[in-house]
Amino acid sequence: MLFIVRQEHDNYKEHLELANTLNNLVKVEYPTLTRGVMLKSGEKVNGKYNQDLSSKMTLIEVGSNTNNIEEVTNTLEILSEIIG
Repeated sequence: MLFIVRQEHDNYKEHLELANTLNNLVKVEYPTLTRGVMLKSGEKVNGKYNQDLSSKMTLIEVGSNTNNIEEVTNTLEILSEIIG
């Protein structure tokens, strides 16, 4: 999984804090499951990732084209326990 935060936003610091907190919680139990926090900025960045809707918002990418659905489902179960 990868947490993504857009830097060009009023609530950027709150979003970054949330993403770092979640990322660190994942790393405690599953250190290789997360790819960290990616900061996005610049004129080619398209979208606010709904970060304009709340100060407690983060985009989480789970899986890639190399993962199967079982791996993604397992990751989502772990993530839901951590968020819960």
